[in-house]
Amino acid sequence: IYQVSGIIKQGDQLIIGDRIGLRHAVNIDLRSQAQKNLFPRGRSHNAAVAVTSLSTNSDSEITAFDFRQGKLLITPTANTPQPRSTASSFIQLPTEQQHISAIKAGPFVIATGIYEEGRYLLYSPEENKAAYFLTYPDHPSYPNIQEKTKGVLYACTVLKARPDNQAFVCAIVRIQQHSFHYPKVNIKEGSRFPDVAYSQNNYFGFSDIAVSQDRIYAIYSGKTYKESGKNFQHCQTLLVFDWVGNLLSNFKLEEPVTHITYDTKEKKIYVSNTSLFQLKNL
Repeated sequence: IYQVSGIIKQGDQLIIGDRIGLRHAVNIDLRSQAQKNLFPRGRSHNAAVAVTSLSTNSDSEITAFDFRQGKLLITPTANTPQPRSTASSFIQLPTEQQHISAIKAGPFVIATGIYEEGRYLLYSPEENKAAYFLTYPDHPSYPNIQEKTKGVLYACTVLKARPDNQAFVCAIVRIQQHSFHYPKVNIKEGSRFPDVAYSQNNYFGFSDIAVSQDRIYAIYSGKTYKESGKNFQHCQTLLVFDWVGNLLSNFKLEEPVTHITYDTKEKKIYVSNTSLFQLKNL
């Protein structure tokens, strides 16, 4: 794996996202070293073209969202007992919308996208019903832009559900909102699709988020592409919040990291780097 796109660790099971391989992720059993490829690339029934989010909300299944096809793919983990093991499946989100990221939270799917109806989509596969909630943040330099343009401006791929599925966190939290800085962008409307161009001097925010039942762990960059080049998403700041949105702790990391996961079995945080995969617990 040359470019890691995400990590999940639960006990002896390690799932690593693969940005450029023939499969989107691999499941490694740390005891036996056995490997299981997950989410092959392609357009077949259980394959994915482009994955934006790798997630889990149980010990037995892993999900990945294919934003090109609007499908949330679901597959059992390698350690799922055979009697409980199920075949891979997927949930198709409303095809009339452009979705960006999605996670499974119990019987529902929570998604972000370029929506005019609201900031977040709550989708019920069983009832085939979609509802939209909350508004997009405003931008002080562009107070009159359309909702669709705000969807492009504040597009977010980082979503995590609390283990009990009663709350979720995004790069922008609406129970309590933390605005570290507004994006430095140039916006042009009037065409069929709005043109939103980010400046090379724009400060990048959160590369990844991990959650436990009572904490949110976010790694923060604060770098610009102009200053840091391709390393602008590398983070050396770890922020810890509670689920009300209060900032509890601020840690400086010795080495830059790009991904974070919380192991609910060990109750430990693990981090890794995109270019050189080294799993370290904090």
